[in-house]
Amino acid sequence: MILSKTPILSTRLFPLPKSALRQRHNMVVGVFEGVVKLQNDGALRIYNAHLGARSQLDRVAQINSIRNTIRSAPAEGGAWTGPHSQSVWEAHGHTLWEEDSSPPPMPESFVLLGDFNLEYKDPEYDHLVGPMDGDLGRISSKEDFIDTWVATGHGEDEGTTYLDTTPSGETRGIRIDYAFVDESMQKRILGARIDEQAQGSDHQPYWIDLDYAPY
Repeated sequence: MILSKTPILSTRLFPLPKSALRQRHNMVVGVFEGVVKLQNDGALRIYNAHLGARSQLDRVAQINSIRNTIRSAPAEGGAWTGPHSQSVWEAHGHTLWEEDSSPPPMPESFVLLGDFNLEYKDPEYDHLVGPMDGDLGRISSKEDFIDTWVATGHGEDEGTTYLDTTPSGETRGIRIDYAFVDESMQKRILGARIDEQAQGSDHQPYWIDLDYAPY
């Protein structure tokens, strides 16, 4: 779900790939796109994702699918493109909806957030932010996502958004909920925090503060 104080200009849902596992229950998951109007000017793409919990291979395929969706969206345009034909609508006794008179924007900048069902040490995390490269540490390219938690000075191994129970019955805190941004949004990240005291879900809320005033 995406909630916004400013108008949501368009929404789309993209199912993500999954395997037909024989050994374990596996269900369809997806990524939800909302284009949100900013208070001052412009718009921002927000993607709310939920990756599968059963298979690492599924999660890698789902991350690649999300990458392709995010990358191709500006060129493809939004949920609809181009104007309606006024004459066709009037010929059928309809009037053109004012809000549909122009297609919604599809900005370059985006935020990708949600329950990713993976930890920083899992190989899927490398597919999101770039791989570790020996003594050089984390190596990322312009195409890789930026983990807002790490970008605000926290360690990849820090923070708890979910309490996981190991096969031995031991409970440990892990971070599996994330918010990523693209390179153009990196300077807008003001802060990130996890509310570890909140109740009402098995996941803890993850908050990010963004400066979305136009440059």
